[in-house]
Amino acid sequence: MQNFQMRTMTKDDVPFLVKSVLMSYRAGSRYIRGINKDSFLRSHNNLILSVLSHPNTEARLIVDKKDESLILGFIVLTGLEKIVICHYVYVRNGFRGTGIAGQLLEELARKANGGSKILVLSHQTDIIKPARFKKYGFDKVYFDPYIFEALC
Repeated sequence: MQNFQMRTMTKDDVPFLVKSVLMSYRAGSRYIRGINKDSFLRSHNNLILSVLSHPNTEARLIVDKKDESLILGFIVLTGLEKIVICHYVYVRNGFRGTGIAGQLLEELARKANGGSKILVLSHQTDIIKPARFKKYGFDKVYFDPYIFEALC
């Protein structure tokens, strides 16, 4: 990880994570762009906060080594007994194509190394499809937008 390092989310990171998920998910999903913007932002903001506060949810961030407050990318995931839920993978504009997303997905695979071979995606953008995750060792990959609400 050249000038980057990985760390765990702190409470100070929450506003950036929430805003990044809201803005990039709205911009990156044809389905979400079809929903009333105010309604989406209000309801999804609350869902994201609920998921981030779930006891089995963690966010792993890639940050600048010299300035740990500069978040370059992150992954939000929840590890349950039989499955791992990947809520979101985000890489900041300007840092895409640098291998950050791959490092975050490797972290996801490490989290699942305890035996879970089932991955559920709670979000799906136009560029992220379930098949992309199979190379990280998951036998089954599903998209289920309702699992997000089931955690809350």
